[in-house]
Amino acid sequence: MFSITEDSITKRLIFVTGKGGVGKTSFAWGLAQSLASQGRSVAVINWGIRENQDTHDNPQITKITLDAAECFHEYIMRYLKFEKIFETVFDNPVLKTFVRVAPGLSDTMIAGKIWDLFESRQYDHCIVDLPASGHALSFFRSPLSVNRLFPTGLVHRELGKICNMFFHPEVRIDLITLPEELPCQETQELYHAIKALGDFRFGFLVANFCLPDFGIEPEAMNSLKADQRSFVSGYLEKLNRQRDILETLNHLPLRLVSLPRNTALDWKTSVHEIAKGLSS
Repeated sequence: MFSITEDSITKRLIFVTGKGGVGKTSFAWGLAQSLASQGRSVAVINWGIRENQDTHDNPQITKITLDAAECFHEYIMRYLKFEKIFETVFDNPVLKTFVRVAPGLSDTMIAGKIWDLFESRQYDHCIVDLPASGHALSFFRSPLSVNRLFPTGLVHRELGKICNMFFHPEVRIDLITLPEELPCQETQELYHAIKALGDFRFGFLVANFCLPDFGIEPEAMNSLKADQRSFVSGYLEKLNRQRDILETLNHLPLRLVSLPRNTALDWKTSVHEIAKGLSS
Protein backbone atom coordinates (compact mmCIF):
# COMPACT_ATOMS: atom_id res chain seq x y z
CA MET A 1 0.00 0.00 0.00
CA PHE A 2 1.28 3.46 -0.90
CA SER A 3 2.08 5.88 1.89
CA ILE A 4 0.34 9.23 1.81
CA THR A 5 3.52 10.81 0.46
CA GLU A 6 3.86 8.26 -2.34
CA ASP A 7 0.26 8.83 -3.40
CA SER A 8 0.70 12.60 -3.15
CA ILE A 9 3.56 12.58 -5.65
CA THR A 10 0.95 11.66 -8.28
CA LYS A 11 -1.24 14.67 -7.36
CA ARG A 12 -0.61 18.29 -8.32
CA LEU A 13 -3.30 19.78 -6.08
CA ILE A 14 -4.43 18.57 -2.65
CA PHE A 15 -7.19 20.20 -0.62
CA VAL A 16 -7.04 19.66 3.15
CA THR A 17 -10.06 20.31 5.33
CA GLY A 18 -11.98 19.20 8.42
CA LYS A 19 -13.51 20.55 11.59
CA GLY A 20 -11.67 23.44 13.20
CA GLY A 21 -8.97 22.45 15.68
CA VAL A 22 -8.24 18.97 14.30
CA GLY A 23 -4.74 19.79 13.05
CA LYS A 24 -5.44 20.59 9.39
CA THR A 25 -2.66 23.14 9.13
CA SER A 26 -0.12 20.89 10.83
CA PHE A 27 -1.05 18.06 8.47
CA ALA A 28 -0.82 20.32 5.40
CA TRP A 29 2.64 21.48 6.38
CA GLY A 30 3.72 17.98 7.38
CA LEU A 31 2.71 16.72 3.95
CA ALA A 32 4.55 19.64 2.34
CA GLN A 33 7.69 18.78 4.32
CA SER A 34 7.39 15.13 3.34
CA LEU A 35 7.06 15.95 -0.35
CA ALA A 36 9.89 18.49 -0.17
CA SER A 37 12.15 15.78 1.27
CA GLN A 38 11.60 13.95 -2.03
CA GLY A 39 12.98 16.95 -3.92
CA ARG A 40 9.54 18.27 -4.90
CA SER A 41 8.63 21.96 -4.95
CA VAL A 42 5.50 22.64 -2.88
CA ALA A 43 3.23 25.65 -2.39
CA VAL A 44 1.12 25.70 0.78
CA ILE A 45 -1.88 27.93 0.09
CA ASN A 46 -4.30 29.49 2.54
CA TRP A 47 -6.35 32.60 3.08
CA GLY A 48 -7.24 34.37 6.26
CA ILE A 49 -5.08 34.36 9.38
CA ARG A 50 -2.99 31.29 10.17
CA GLU A 51 -0.42 31.14 12.93
CA ASN A 52 2.99 29.46 12.76
CA GLN A 53 3.00 28.89 9.03
CA ASP A 54 6.13 30.90 8.38
CA THR A 55 8.19 28.85 10.84
CA HIS A 56 9.72 26.53 8.27
CA ASP A 57 13.21 26.41 6.84
CA ASN A 58 12.81 24.37 3.67
CA PRO A 59 13.55 26.27 0.44
CA GLN A 60 11.43 23.73 -1.46
CA ILE A 61 8.29 25.04 0.28
CA THR A 62 6.59 28.33 -0.54
CA LYS A 63 3.86 29.83 1.61
CA ILE A 64 1.13 31.62 -0.36
CA THR A 65 -1.54 33.58 1.50
CA LEU A 66 -4.37 34.71 -0.78
CA ASP A 67 -6.61 37.73 -0.43
CA ALA A 68 -9.92 37.90 -2.31
CA ALA A 69 -9.57 41.59 -3.23
CA GLU A 70 -6.05 41.07 -4.55
CA CYS A 71 -7.19 38.05 -6.56
CA PHE A 72 -10.02 40.17 -8.00
CA HIS A 73 -7.53 42.90 -8.92
CA GLU A 74 -5.25 40.42 -10.66
CA TYR A 75 -8.15 38.89 -12.59
CA ILE A 76 -9.59 42.23 -13.77
CA MET A 77 -6.15 43.47 -14.85
CA ARG A 78 -5.91 40.60 -17.33
CA TYR A 79 -8.64 42.27 -19.32
CA LEU A 80 -8.17 45.97 -18.56
CA LYS A 81 -4.38 45.93 -18.98
CA PHE A 82 -4.16 49.48 -17.62
CA GLU A 83 -3.76 49.99 -13.87
CA LYS A 84 -5.19 53.51 -14.03
CA ILE A 85 -8.53 52.22 -15.31
CA PHE A 86 -8.70 49.72 -12.45
CA GLU A 87 -7.90 52.43 -9.91
CA THR A 88 -10.61 54.67 -11.33
CA VAL A 89 -13.36 52.07 -11.64
CA PHE A 90 -12.65 49.34 -9.12
CA ASP A 91 -10.16 50.51 -6.50
CA ASN A 92 -12.47 51.89 -3.83
CA PRO A 93 -13.43 50.77 -0.29
CA VAL A 94 -17.01 49.93 -1.20
CA LEU A 95 -16.05 47.50 -3.96
CA LYS A 96 -13.27 45.94 -1.89
CA THR A 97 -15.74 45.28 0.90
CA PHE A 98 -18.24 43.87 -1.59
CA VAL A 99 -15.67 41.44 -3.00
CA ARG A 100 -14.89 40.15 0.49
CA VAL A 101 -18.45 39.77 1.77
CA ALA A 102 -20.58 39.06 -1.33
CA PRO A 103 -21.89 35.48 -1.06
CA GLY A 104 -19.69 33.17 -3.10
CA LEU A 105 -17.67 35.90 -4.81
CA SER A 106 -14.74 35.82 -2.41
CA ASP A 107 -14.49 32.02 -2.58
CA THR A 108 -14.74 32.11 -6.37
CA MET A 109 -11.93 34.67 -6.65
CA ILE A 110 -9.73 32.52 -4.40
CA ALA A 111 -10.59 29.39 -6.40
CA GLY A 112 -9.68 31.23 -9.60
CA LYS A 113 -6.23 32.05 -8.27
CA ILE A 114 -5.73 28.46 -7.18
CA TRP A 115 -6.60 27.43 -10.73
CA ASP A 116 -3.91 29.83 -12.00
CA LEU A 117 -1.31 28.19 -9.76
CA PHE A 118 -2.50 24.72 -10.72
CA GLU A 119 -2.46 25.51 -14.44
CA SER A 120 0.91 27.27 -14.39
CA ARG A 121 2.74 24.22 -13.01
CA GLN A 122 5.06 26.63 -11.21
CA TYR A 123 5.14 24.14 -8.34
CA ASP A 124 5.16 20.35 -8.42
CA HIS A 125 2.41 20.34 -5.81
CA CYS A 126 -0.05 22.82 -4.35
CA ILE A 127 -1.51 21.99 -0.94
CA VAL A 128 -4.52 24.10 -0.02
CA ASP A 129 -5.09 24.52 3.72
CA LEU A 130 -8.84 25.11 3.51
CA PRO A 131 -10.86 26.78 6.27
CA ALA A 132 -12.98 24.66 8.61
CA SER A 133 -15.80 22.43 7.37
CA GLY A 134 -18.61 24.93 6.73
CA HIS A 135 -16.44 27.43 4.88
CA ALA A 136 -14.71 24.65 2.96
CA LEU A 137 -18.07 23.43 1.72
CA SER A 138 -18.95 26.97 0.63
CA PHE A 139 -15.61 27.20 -1.20
CA PHE A 140 -16.43 24.18 -3.35
CA ARG A 141 -20.09 25.04 -3.78
CA SER A 142 -19.72 28.69 -4.85
CA PRO A 143 -17.99 28.30 -8.26
CA LEU A 144 -20.23 25.36 -9.14
CA SER A 145 -23.39 27.30 -8.25
CA VAL A 146 -22.38 30.52 -10.01
CA ASN A 147 -21.35 28.55 -13.10
CA ARG A 148 -24.85 27.12 -13.38
CA LEU A 149 -26.27 30.65 -13.35
CA PHE A 150 -24.32 31.52 -16.51
CA PRO A 151 -24.84 28.72 -19.06
CA THR A 152 -22.87 30.58 -21.75
CA GLY A 153 -20.40 33.42 -22.15
CA LEU A 154 -17.18 34.59 -20.52
CA VAL A 155 -18.26 33.94 -16.92
CA HIS A 156 -19.29 30.37 -17.79
CA ARG A 157 -15.98 29.70 -19.53
CA GLU A 158 -13.89 31.12 -16.70
CA LEU A 159 -15.80 29.28 -13.99
CA GLY A 160 -15.72 26.14 -16.10
CA LYS A 161 -11.94 26.09 -15.68
CA ILE A 162 -12.33 26.05 -11.89
CA CYS A 163 -14.97 23.32 -12.01
CA ASN A 164 -12.80 21.18 -14.27
CA MET A 165 -9.92 21.66 -11.85
CA PHE A 166 -12.04 20.40 -8.96
CA PHE A 167 -12.69 17.11 -10.78
CA HIS A 168 -9.24 16.71 -12.34
CA PRO A 169 -7.58 13.28 -11.80
CA GLU A 170 -4.48 14.97 -10.34
CA VAL A 171 -6.56 16.66 -7.63
CA ARG A 172 -7.75 15.12 -4.37
CA ILE A 173 -9.42 16.13 -1.11
CA ASP A 174 -8.09 14.89 2.24
CA LEU A 175 -10.27 15.05 5.35
CA ILE A 176 -8.69 15.49 8.78
CA THR A 177 -10.40 14.51 12.02
CA LEU A 178 -9.72 13.59 15.62
CA PRO A 179 -10.51 10.18 17.16
CA GLU A 180 -13.46 11.78 18.95
CA GLU A 181 -17.18 11.43 18.38
CA LEU A 182 -18.12 14.96 17.34
CA PRO A 183 -15.25 15.56 14.86
CA CYS A 184 -15.82 12.13 13.29
CA GLN A 185 -19.53 12.80 12.91
CA GLU A 186 -18.87 16.19 11.32
CA THR A 187 -16.27 14.63 9.01
CA GLN A 188 -18.83 12.14 7.72
CA GLU A 189 -21.35 14.93 7.14
CA LEU A 190 -18.73 17.00 5.31
CA TYR A 191 -17.81 14.10 3.05
CA HIS A 192 -21.43 13.50 2.02
CA ALA A 193 -22.08 17.23 1.55
CA ILE A 194 -19.07 17.69 -0.75
CA LYS A 195 -19.79 14.46 -2.61
CA ALA A 196 -23.34 15.69 -3.29
CA LEU A 197 -21.90 18.69 -5.18
CA GLY A 198 -20.14 16.64 -7.83
CA ASP A 199 -17.67 13.91 -8.64
CA PHE A 200 -14.86 15.08 -6.37
CA ARG A 201 -11.92 12.74 -5.82
CA PHE A 202 -11.19 12.02 -2.19
CA GLY A 203 -7.89 10.61 -0.97
CA PHE A 204 -7.25 10.05 2.72
CA LEU A 205 -9.20 10.32 5.93
CA VAL A 206 -6.59 11.20 8.53
CA ALA A 207 -7.31 10.60 12.20
CA ASN A 208 -4.94 12.95 13.95
CA PHE A 209 -3.53 12.76 17.51
CA CYS A 210 -4.42 9.09 18.06
CA LEU A 211 -3.42 7.20 21.20
CA PRO A 212 -0.70 4.65 20.41
CA ASP A 213 -1.50 0.98 20.93
CA PHE A 214 1.32 -0.63 22.91
CA GLY A 215 -0.23 -4.09 22.66
CA ILE A 216 -0.63 -4.60 26.40
CA GLU A 217 -1.80 -8.15 27.12
CA PRO A 218 -4.45 -8.62 29.86
CA GLU A 219 -2.18 -11.11 31.66
CA ALA A 220 0.43 -8.39 32.11
CA MET A 221 -1.97 -6.48 34.35
CA ASN A 222 -1.54 -9.08 37.11
CA SER A 223 2.09 -8.11 37.65
CA LEU A 224 1.29 -4.42 38.18
CA LYS A 225 0.71 -2.58 41.41
CA ALA A 226 -2.77 -1.29 42.17
CA ASP A 227 -2.10 2.31 41.09
CA GLN A 228 -0.37 1.07 37.92
CA ARG A 229 -3.30 -1.21 37.09
CA SER A 230 -5.68 1.71 37.52
CA PHE A 231 -3.63 3.89 35.16
CA VAL A 232 -3.27 1.17 32.50
CA SER A 233 -6.96 0.25 32.76
CA GLY A 234 -7.91 3.87 32.12
CA TYR A 235 -5.58 3.98 29.14
CA LEU A 236 -6.99 0.77 27.65
CA GLU A 237 -10.53 2.06 28.13
CA LYS A 238 -9.66 5.22 26.17
CA LEU A 239 -7.96 3.10 23.50
CA ASN A 240 -11.05 0.90 23.08
CA ARG A 241 -13.25 3.98 22.88
CA GLN A 242 -10.95 5.37 20.17
CA ARG A 243 -11.25 2.13 18.19
CA ASP A 244 -15.04 2.21 18.42
CA ILE A 245 -15.19 5.83 17.21
CA LEU A 246 -12.83 5.24 14.28
CA GLU A 247 -14.83 2.14 13.37
CA THR A 248 -17.75 4.43 12.50
CA LEU A 249 -15.65 5.87 9.65
CA ASN A 250 -15.05 2.55 7.91
CA HIS A 251 -18.08 2.89 5.64
CA LEU A 252 -16.59 5.95 3.97
CA PRO A 253 -14.69 5.08 0.76
CA LEU A 254 -11.51 6.83 1.90
CA ARG A 255 -8.23 5.38 3.06
CA LEU A 256 -8.15 5.77 6.83
CA VAL A 257 -4.76 6.69 8.27
CA SER A 258 -4.09 7.14 11.97
CA LEU A 259 -1.39 9.56 13.04
CA PRO A 260 -0.17 9.23 16.64
CA ARG A 261 -0.17 12.18 18.95
CA ASN A 262 3.36 13.41 19.50
CA THR A 263 5.00 15.10 22.44
CA ALA A 264 6.68 17.91 20.52
CA LEU A 265 6.73 21.13 22.50
CA ASP A 266 6.66 23.42 19.45
CA TRP A 267 4.74 23.52 16.19
CA LYS A 268 7.78 23.20 13.95
CA THR A 269 8.96 19.97 15.59
CA SER A 270 5.40 18.63 15.51
CA VAL A 271 5.25 19.21 11.74
CA HIS A 272 8.51 17.31 11.26
CA GLU A 273 7.09 14.40 13.25
CA ILE A 274 3.98 14.37 11.07
CA ALA A 275 6.13 14.45 7.93
CA LYS A 276 8.02 11.36 9.09
CA GLY A 277 4.75 9.58 9.83
CA LEU A 278 3.34 10.36 6.40
CA SER A 279 6.34 8.85 4.64
CA SER A 280 6.10 5.50 6.44
